[in-house]
Amino acid sequence: MLLKTIGKLIKKMISNHLQLDMIKFDLVHPNQVGGVCQRSTEDAGLFLTHLVCTGWAKGKKTSVVAFDIAQFFSSLNHAMLLAILWKQGFLSVVTKFFASYLVDRFTAYMWGLFCSGPCQADIGVGQGSALLPVLSALYIAPVMKLYHMNPVSLKISLLSFVDDGTVAAQSKSLHENIETLKEAYTLLLSLFVTLGLVLEHSKTEYFIFDQSYSDYSPPLDLGYAPYTGDNPLKPNLYWRYLGFYFDRKLLFHEHVRFYSTKALSSVKAMKMLGSSTRGLPPREKRLLYRSCVLPIATYGYWLWFFDGTQCKKALSSLKTMQRKAAIWITGAFSTSPTGGVESLAGLIPVHLHLQKMAGRANYRAATISDSHPLWSILGPDHHRGAQAHPCAISKMSEAFKQKVKGTVMEIDRRLPDLTESFEPCAPEARPGARLMDRFSAQIDFDDCGHLEDDEALQACKNTLNDLLKEAKRDNSAVYCSMDASLPDNT
Repeated sequence: MLLKTIGKLIKKMISNHLQLDMIKFDLVHPNQVGGVCQRSTEDAGLFLTHLVCTGWAKGKKTSVVAFDIAQFFSSLNHAMLLAILWKQGFLSVVTKFFASYLVDRFTAYMWGLFCSGPCQADIGVGQGSALLPVLSALYIAPVMKLYHMNPVSLKISLLSFVDDGTVAAQSKSLHENIETLKEAYTLLLSLFVTLGLVLEHSKTEYFIFDQSYSDYSPPLDLGYAPYTGDNPLKPNLYWRYLGFYFDRKLLFHEHVRFYSTKALSSVKAMKMLGSSTRGLPPREKRLLYRSCVLPIATYGYWLWFFDGTQCKKALSSLKTMQRKAAIWITGAFSTSPTGGVESLAGLIPVHLHLQKMAGRANYRAATISDSHPLWSILGPDHHRGAQAHPCAISKMSEAFKQKVKGTVMEIDRRLPDLTESFEPCAPEARPGARLMDRFSAQIDFDDCGHLEDDEALQACKNTLNDLLKEAKRDNSAVYCSMDASLPDNT
């Protein structure tokens, strides 16, 4: 067990070094948002929603096809992976390590007392390994770069998240979108087959973003079974992608309803952990709510909460959820006013909490690497040398910017307010050269946020004594009849 633990630690160290090199030297495509540090599911959602909103401002409709790679992690060819690492310029010692780690591996199958002979295992990377996200991202990178070298990429955007991919087509006709999507899907299939990967056609999804009041949704004949001929691929009412629930008009009512209901169910289940008379104290209830429930309720808020958005309906369900949580934390009556129980529980109102997180998230864009996909859709002052996307803000006129709303537009407006500069791939940021890595023995953290019970009680008594003395000197009608000191057992 000790050897296994040390092995996992070493793989984590190698993964951290590879992650930094991947970003610093642009070894992965900017539109790869899975398996790469500083790139999350929300970045993929922001990129997609910005494309849709920009297309609407141009009078275009957006159609997307989401595909899935069959048995991706267990289908990575080791020889191909080593060739990719060598082509991307990694040191020979790195390729030699992976050659000894992956190539010429054998496995055996056991069933009860029966054990088979050794079988060669020349494909696949173990799931749960710290190296899995890095190796999978490097393996997909050639497909992404070859696709964007093809002329079809000028009409259709490709977004990848580990083993999931999405192609988005925009035009004024849904039938024109269908033809370009079929062309892009055929090209991607041939590229993945070249790397020894297979697309799972049965898991392919099709969705249409349309701001008009029309419900017209032509089906897509994918050309591959089972979605061909008399059984075309039809768009659903909602599209679940990376945990987000998209609707045709990007209102996100279903998304907020789902996660607020999920959070409310968690709050109701937490009642078994304590009540007003037993169980967890209010302080720990609040900590539990803030740590476990609130992140669930606010997942994906960045996509629908921004300046100028109409989200009153979305906020109402979140306010109902937090009211239930505040009543459970304080043990108050169910008829207590919402603002009062939230104040007693130490909870910020939902809309103010979202404003706080959105402001921090907007400034977070200044800390991401130069190869992040957001730079390709921001304004000319923030693109950092990235190739501008056809829907980029840098290609919009001032009048056209007024028609496009979204979080990306807000980020472009807020970034000039930040005066600090960040360099994520600086030499000092490399694992092993960071301040905490080099001088960990000389750095101590003094957690002064939590006082001992006796110290906290004494501090409160001293504060109250000072307030009472000051009130008595001012001849206050409320405090003049009270002693200027507190007994020890207060």
